[in-house]
Amino acid sequence: MTTVRIYVTYKRSVFDPQGEAITNSIHSLGHDEVKGVKVGKFFDVTIEEGDKPVAETVKEVSEGLLVNFNMETYSYKDLGGKIMKFAVIQFPGSNCDIDLYEALHTACGADVAYVPSKESSLDGFDAVMLPGGFSYGDYLRAGAIARFINIMPAIVEMAKAGKPVFGTCNGFQILTEAGLLPGALKRNDSLKFVCKTVELEVANNDTIFTSEYQKGEKINLPIAHADGSFYADPETLQKIEDNGQVVFRYSKENPNGSLNNIAGITNERGNVLGMMPHPERAVEALLGNTDGLRLFKSILDHAEVKA
Repeated sequence: MTTVRIYVTYKRSVFDPQGEAITNSIHSLGHDEVKGVKVGKFFDVTIEEGDKPVAETVKEVSEGLLVNFNMETYSYKDLGGKIMKFAVIQFPGSNCDIDLYEALHTACGADVAYVPSKESSLDGFDAVMLPGGFSYGDYLRAGAIARFINIMPAIVEMAKAGKPVFGTCNGFQILTEAGLLPGALKRNDSLKFVCKTVELEVANNDTIFTSEYQKGEKINLPIAHADGSFYADPETLQKIEDNGQVVFRYSKENPNGSLNNIAGITNERGNVLGMMPHPERAVEALLGNTDGLRLFKSILDHAEVKA
C-alpha cells in the first residue's frame, strides 16, 4: 500500500478570485513582497500496489474525476505509504480545539481528527494534541479534573510509546497534572488573566517539535491564561535545566512569573511538549504571524524521517 497526495489548482492562465482576494488581504498587512496566491485542494489517495504503476492510477483517477482540465491542473507526491494522523482531544470546556485542528489540517495539510475525551482509545493515531481552554471550568485547579477523564490512559500510553504528545495552555496544565511533564502551573504573579503576544527565545531546537527553528531564535506567539506561572522545586528545576528540557523561554518580559522564564518544556525523552503560548494561533499570514507554523511542520518532518 502507498499513499499519494494529489494537488489540484487552477491553471496559471485562469483567474482565481479567491486567491486574488487573499493576495489583497496580505498586501493590506504590509507584505507587498507576496505577488500572488493560488488556492487549491488536495486528496490523499491510498493505493494498493500491483502490476499497474502508481503513476498510471493517479493519472486515471485525476483525469477521470478529480480534475476539470478546462481550468485546473494537478501534481502529486508519494507520501511513502504512511500519513501521520493527529488526534485533537476535546475536553468539556476546550476552546482552542478548532484552532489546533485548522493549524494542522488547513495550514499543514495534515490528517487530523477530533477525539472526544469520553473516548478511551487512540488506536490509529500517531500524535495527540491537547488544546487550550478551560477544561471542566478549571474547577479545583486548571487541568486537575481532566487528568481523570477516559482518554487520559490512552494519552499516557502514547507518551510511553514515544509518540508526539503536545499540550498548549490548558493542555500544558493537564500534562503536568497527569505527571507526563514535571512541575506545575500556578496563578500568574499579577493574579490577572493575561492576553497578548509575547517574545520567546527558542532554547532547544534539538527536539521533534522545534527542528525547524534555530537555537536562540526569537519568535512571537500569543498567550492567554490566568494560571501560567511555571513552578518546580529547586531540585526538579535544576534537573529540567541540566537535561535540556526547556524548549521555550520568555524573552523581553516574563508575563506570569514563571521560574527561569520558562514558557515550554519537554519530558526527559523529548516526545512530550507542554507550553503556555499558542503556536496554533500563529500559522497564517492572514493572522499576522506565522511563527507557530514551524512547530507543527517540525512534527511532520519527524514523521517523514521516521517513515
